[in-house]
Amino acid sequence: MKMANTLAAAAAVCAVLAAGPVLAAPAATSAPASRPASASRPGPATALSPDKEAAAKAALDWYTKAVGLYMKGDWPGMTEELKATAKHTAALTLAQRGDIQYIRTAAADHRPAWWSNCTKNENTSFGARIWGRDLTVNYMPSEMLGMQAPVGVKDGKLVIIVSWRPSFVNNPKPADGTQAKRFGLVRADLAESMVWHELGHNYISMSLPLRTVIELYDNHALLYSHLQEFYADITALYHAGPKARLTTLFIRTDEIEADWEDEGHARGSMAIGSLLLTTFLFDPNKWPSVHLPPSVPDKDAERLSTVYVYDHIDPNWTLGEDRQVRDLVQKFINTKGDAVFRGKGDVQLPNNLSFKLMVSEDRELQKKRDAWVGAQLKKAIDAGRADKPKTGTPDHVFRGSRVELPW
Repeated sequence: MKMANTLAAAAAVCAVLAAGPVLAAPAATSAPASRPASASRPGPATALSPDKEAAAKAALDWYTKAVGLYMKGDWPGMTEELKATAKHTAALTLAQRGDIQYIRTAAADHRPAWWSNCTKNENTSFGARIWGRDLTVNYMPSEMLGMQAPVGVKDGKLVIIVSWRPSFVNNPKPADGTQAKRFGLVRADLAESMVWHELGHNYISMSLPLRTVIELYDNHALLYSHLQEFYADITALYHAGPKARLTTLFIRTDEIEADWEDEGHARGSMAIGSLLLTTFLFDPNKWPSVHLPPSVPDKDAERLSTVYVYDHIDPNWTLGEDRQVRDLVQKFINTKGDAVFRGKGDVQLPNNLSFKLMVSEDRELQKKRDAWVGAQLKKAIDAGRADKPKTGTPDHVFRGSRVELPW
C-alpha cells in the first residue's frame, strides 16, 4: 500500500531528519485576560497615608520583579515570587492585578505538568495539550535539535514520533549568535521553541480525517511540508514563553534574509513574518519596542523590512507587546487557522491581502504586499516613527548568525 510504504520510509529516515520543529493542530483555548496596561502610581487627588504609600511602593516593586521573572522565563523564581500575591493585591492597580493573573495563567501554559518528560533520556509517551486539543506524545531522545515524523497508523490515527536533545531543555548555558547575545538567550530558550515546534506539527493530523492527511502526505508533499512548518512555528509563538517566543523569530531570520523561498521552514516563517509586519505597520505606536527601517527597500520590501524589524527589536520588549503577539497568534488560529490548510496554504492578512505558502502561487500577491508595506513604511518614516538612516552598512544587514543552531 502506498501509505504504508511511505510511512515505513519516514520511520527509516527519522535518524537523519534534523529539520527544525513541527507544530500541532489548534483548538479552542481559554479567553485571554484583559490586556495589560502600564503600571501607575496614585495621583495627587488620591494621596495616600505614609503606611499606604509604603505598601503601594512595596507592591509596585513586587509587581515589577514578578513580571521581570516571567519575561526572563525564570519559572521557579516567578512561582516563588507569586506566593506573595495575596500580600500585595490590595495595593495594586486594576491593570497590575490583570497582568499578574495573566502571567500566572500563561506560565501554566508554558510549563505544563508534563514538561519534566522533555528531559528524559529514554523513550516515553505522555499526554499533552496543543491549542486546547489533547494528543499523545511519543518522544524519543536524540542528538538532533528537533525532529518529527509519522511512523505508522493505529486505531485509525497516525502514530507520530518526536525527538529533541534532552540536554538542551532547561539548560542555562548561553546560546550562540548575535541576537542570542543581545537578548541573553540560553539553550533552554532554543529547546523550548523546538519542543513546542515539534509538537505543533500535529496541527494537521489532529484537525483532519486520517484519509485526508494521507492524501496530503502522499500526493501533496510540498504543500504538506510548508503547512507543517507554518503551524509548527506559529504554535511555538503561542505556547512558548517570552524569550523562547522571540527565539522562534530569530532562528528563522537568517533563512529569511537568504531568501530560501522553497525551503519549508523559511517559507512558513516568512508567512508569519508577513502577518506580524502587517500588524506592526497598521499601528506602530502600539509597538514601542519595534524599530522600522529608515528607508523603503528598493526591492523585496516585505522580506527585507521583516529582517530589519527582527534584527532591531528592543531587548526591553515589554509584557504588553509580548502579550499582544500571543493574543494575535491565538486570534488568528481560532478564526483562520483551519482556513490555511483548507485554502491550500492561503494565509489571510489583516490588511485584506494574503500570503500563499506555495511560492509559484504567490508571485503576484507578493507584489501587492510589497507595495502595501512600502506605502505604510513611508507613512511611518514621514511621521518620524522609523529609525534614522545610518552610514556604512545597508539598513537590513545584521552581521553574523542570529541564533546558531547546533545541528
